[in-house]
Amino acid sequence: MSKFDWKELYEIGNHLKDYSKKEAYQRSAIGRYYYSSFGPVKEYYEKSFRRILSSENAHTKLINI
Repeated sequence: MSKFDWKELYEIGNHLKDYSKKEAYQRSAIGRYYYSSFGPVKEYYEKSFRRILSSENAHTKLINI
């Protein structure tokens, strides 16, 4: 499996943000921005500390760390 390019989610967020000012598009853009940041941070943590975070509560665990 090839490594996922998190920057693509950021680009999709930009597309959604600019596509429409409707709240659903803006909220979707924010979600893409969030995951475009969360993914690399999770990968950095796992590589640096050699600990794999399970999907369960991964977001909360990273925030608390």
